[in-house]
Amino acid sequence: MKRLFNLLLFIVLFGNSNAQNRVSVFEITNYIGLEDKENNFSVNHALKVAGVPFSTYTSFAQSINNPVIIIPSTIEVGIFPQTLIDSLKNYVSNGGILILSQLKENQLFNLTGVSSYSYSSNKKMIIGDLDKLNDESYLLDKTEEVNLKICDSSFVTGFGTRGYINSTASSLAIFDDSSSAILKNQFGDGFVYLFGLSWKDVILRNQVNKDFKAAQTYSNGFEIGSDFYFFLIRGIFEKYIPFAVSKHTSVSNSNSSLIITHDVDATSAIADIMTDFSSYEFENNIRSTYFVTTHYKHDSIAKDFWTGYADQILSVKNKKHEIASHSVSHVPDFDNSTIVQLGDCDEVEHSNYHPFYNGSISTDVTVCGEVSVSKQLLKEAADIDVKSFRAGYLAYNKNLLEGLESMNYNFNSSNSANDVLTSFPYQGHLTLSMSSDTSSILEIPNTISDVFTEDRISEDNYMDKVAIWKSVQLKNSFNHSPTVLLIHPNRLWKIVAEQSLIRGLSANTAIIPFEEYGRYWKDRVSTDFDFDISSDSNMIIQLNITEEKLNKSLSFSLKNGLALKNIQVLDADGKIVEHSELKLHDNDKLVYFSGIGFDHSIFTYDETSKLINYSVYPNPSNSIFNFKFSLINDANVSIQLYDELGNVVEEIMNNAIELGNHFISNTKKLNQGMYFYKISVDDQHYYGKVIVN
Repeated sequence: MKRLFNLLLFIVLFGNSNAQNRVSVFEITNYIGLEDKENNFSVNHALKVAGVPFSTYTSFAQSINNPVIIIPSTIEVGIFPQTLIDSLKNYVSNGGILILSQLKENQLFNLTGVSSYSYSSNKKMIIGDLDKLNDESYLLDKTEEVNLKICDSSFVTGFGTRGYINSTASSLAIFDDSSSAILKNQFGDGFVYLFGLSWKDVILRNQVNKDFKAAQTYSNGFEIGSDFYFFLIRGIFEKYIPFAVSKHTSVSNSNSSLIITHDVDATSAIADIMTDFSSYEFENNIRSTYFVTTHYKHDSIAKDFWTGYADQILSVKNKKHEIASHSVSHVPDFDNSTIVQLGDCDEVEHSNYHPFYNGSISTDVTVCGEVSVSKQLLKEAADIDVKSFRAGYLAYNKNLLEGLESMNYNFNSSNSANDVLTSFPYQGHLTLSMSSDTSSILEIPNTISDVFTEDRISEDNYMDKVAIWKSVQLKNSFNHSPTVLLIHPNRLWKIVAEQSLIRGLSANTAIIPFEEYGRYWKDRVSTDFDFDISSDSNMIIQLNITEEKLNKSLSFSLKNGLALKNIQVLDADGKIVEHSELKLHDNDKLVYFSGIGFDHSIFTYDETSKLINYSVYPNPSNSIFNFKFSLINDANVSIQLYDELGNVVEEIMNNAIELGNHFISNTKKLNQGMYFYKISVDDQHYYGKVIVN
């Protein structure tokens, strides 16, 4: 009876009108005579990331049932009949929100508030008005988020843009030639937003790496890129739809997600230190993902560091971590499709695959060999059905996705988020072509890593690099964007680096393994919903799936949700789905189904060994010894020197110090002979002897 009541209530709220709180994507295929799949894909992807409910139509009569309409394609001169032009104006005049791009039809200039435009392919920058854009979306609150590079100065020309001259419109952003790039115009009771760029050029182009070096950095930097448009679209939806509901971009009740991944591509990693990393993470209830290179042949890259290490792989798996493929040969020219061709995924196997790198070029390396044989070997080693791949050196072969699809992979992590100009996952495109079909493989790009092209990370500077990681993660957290960490488990001090990052994470950051996040994102994209609110401030969120199929890591953001009296979530059968609520931002509310904890400050590395990588040098010495050591936690440290009779000769230090690298020397001149040192770290003690010549 209660479920019947819920269904009747839903019909009352949603069934009396065709109008819904959704975005209409009006694809004008019938007017332009072809499918504009590049722009259509880009707009669909933007709406999926924004998390707003939307429907796609080819009829304007259906599109007007929703309060926001986006037309992905350029409206050329003369393609719309006068009736449709008049209908667009009536829609906006009556309170509708219309979003257009690259408009050419001058009969719509008064609607958009422009008088003319100039077409150019040599613009380099978009300079946003921070105050105006922040009013559209609270996520756009930093200068670096609204000033966007679209073409590097090393290119004479880039992609085509239209710079508009305003009549009544207000400029939200301008190009570097001062013409308007993004405009907003009030027309009657509604508003029009006009972009002087094509959606495909600011979204899809970046994903297939056909941009004109628009990234500010390759890695380890904060780069908003395409995400600017996702945030702006969501902001527009929230601005005009009362109590707008959107799908949150982080798991459950978190502000953001940290995905920890490791590239195991050296003997030191697979034989030894990988186990230390996995043990530290396991003891602290951290699950991460290990991308393992199955390098079983000696060549110029490395010796065989696969054979004989199955037990180590199994150990990592048994600690509840994910295992993924990091290729077989790990060759630097994997992205050269002339040298590394697709190959035959049905025929290749360990016994007939002999990849080799001679120091300058690869031979007998194929995409199918890398993705298929590595998967076979990991299956044999630890009974793992590998679903994720990362290319060595992030060298991206244009045939990679075809190979991954043929071997039933689900996820790929062979891109830098900075390089593809987005922090969010996206469906890859086969052959890295803007016009090619969409792949089933979900791309999850890397954000920060222990690879720095300049001033490489080392035992001496790693805390400085961690500070860079923390800065990027903090900015991503405010935008509810994911941060993927790539760290090679080949040095013990990198565990300290990882721990320092974890202990300094922004508030309410969830740590989640790579594939679990990928499954969450896929379920987030496929889960549709509607929402409506009654006159007495009661809201219903209606899901399109049953509770049994709902990924409980999903959550919803409600604009001004703190003002609502009651929120109810119903599944496809009308069943109430139990949920929790919390404040998200200002007056916004988060609705979630399964909460997680965030107390990362207590995470510690191997309580039995607080001191790592300590050394005393030179030894022998003429009198002065240098003590160099790394702490994995803040601790009280004392260092004492004793003579052969056990008398204290000098107390070199005795005080509380922070985790990280430290260096100190004795100051007292010592006579010739043998001495002993004692290093105390809290209640742990380390001993050794030194000799003065």
